[in-house]
Amino acid sequence: MISLSIPQIVEYLKSEDPEVHGFLLEKADSCRLKNRGRAVYFRGLIEYSNVCSQNCYYCGLRRDNRLIKRYHLKREEIINLAMQAYNDGYQSICLQAGQVSSSQEIDFVADVVATIKKLSESKEQSLGITLSLGELSYQQYQHLWDAGAHRYLLRIETSNPALFKKIHAPEQSFNKRLECLQALREIGYQVGTGVMIGFPGQSYEDLTRDLQFFLEKDIDMLGMGPYIPHPDTPLADEKARIIQDAFVTTIRMLALARIMMPDINMVASTG
Repeated sequence: MISLSIPQIVEYLKSEDPEVHGFLLEKADSCRLKNRGRAVYFRGLIEYSNVCSQNCYYCGLRRDNRLIKRYHLKREEIINLAMQAYNDGYQSICLQAGQVSSSQEIDFVADVVATIKKLSESKEQSLGITLSLGELSYQQYQHLWDAGAHRYLLRIETSNPALFKKIHAPEQSFNKRLECLQALREIGYQVGTGVMIGFPGQSYEDLTRDLQFFLEKDIDMLGMGPYIPHPDTPLADEKARIIQDAFVTTIRMLALARIMMPDINMVASTG
């Protein structure tokens, strides 16, 4: 692990020198090869529902978006997709959906998870199951863990409480997000989180603190991606951005994360 100061990280992120960009990529690749090798692990992603109770200002799945066509796959459809992935050689899947924290929905997911585990365990190897379902209660996380899930992805989106408040509805809480991440850790999940990069109001200093947040929380998985405005969201109307090239900055954030946290699992599909 390489220790970098806040000014160093900010300078790396802001630099327009192509040699700096090349240096970061080369250093990150060296850390990856030394600590993780060349292996890439495929995970089957099943986005089984876009129904969501939350109203995040940046997300097209937000509750108040009346223009989106909602769907929710049936139990058998999800299980069949999972087993298709298993039969195709995948060793891990991720079940992802908008946040719906009703007891009925969590019982539904727990039953799906338990069934997938039972079916895969009857074959050569058990299928690993990651969940990404948003903020739930401790008891609900425990219920899903007991059913057979072992990884959970819950993005913090930003470690700056003021920015978190700016991009989320009033009923959503930064402290609640932290409590959920802590609950997942206590139960035993491998915990993943991450941030959007380049949304209005976000600074390079914010991104630097995000990296420090990941380090301090000792997270297991990291997913970061550039902010892409969705036309049917409130945040899309805000044009002023401090970070002009979110894609280049995302590449540098991933490189710095690898340099600072050599052993971490990094998801390449998160946007």
